[in-house]
Amino acid sequence: CLLDSARRHGFTIVYTREASLPDLSDLSDSKRLRYENAGYPVGTPGRMGRLLVRGEPGCAILAELAPQPGDLQCDKPGQSAFVGTDLESTLRERGVTHLLLCGVTTQCCVLATYRHAADLGFFPLLLEDCCAAFSPRDHQAAVDVVVSEGGAVGWVTTLDHLLEAL
Repeated sequence: CLLDSARRHGFTIVYTREASLPDLSDLSDSKRLRYENAGYPVGTPGRMGRLLVRGEPGCAILAELAPQPGDLQCDKPGQSAFVGTDLESTLRERGVTHLLLCGVTTQCCVLATYRHAADLGFFPLLLEDCCAAFSPRDHQAAVDVVVSEGGAVGWVTTLDHLLEAL
């Protein structure tokens, strides 16, 4: 419903994936250590290929959400979609100033991208019911961070409210 509506309104749609280069040359020592300590070392083989590596089946976008012609795809070596990518310059070249953020995981990549976007001067809006985390508690904690300090950190809404406004 969100994708269909965004396409009908001519929005730029960006798919992001946290995925390192196959040779892991863009994997920082810090990230390598953090992910190893968390129990999922980047680049290790698994049922869906090497973990968090570009081109592996586990990094594929779900078929029912497949990008359409004109959609952008952004593979990112970190949690924020703006680190190690040309996303900022691409959005600025297209005149994009406002961002609708959704996806997984709310407390990790979505929140990192949200905060980075705000720091870069974009106007991000978190669609809380279009995000997910490993636990409802983690999801709610991330939403609470965005609306904390009376909204000084950012803005949150639901898909229904967005569709109503559109």
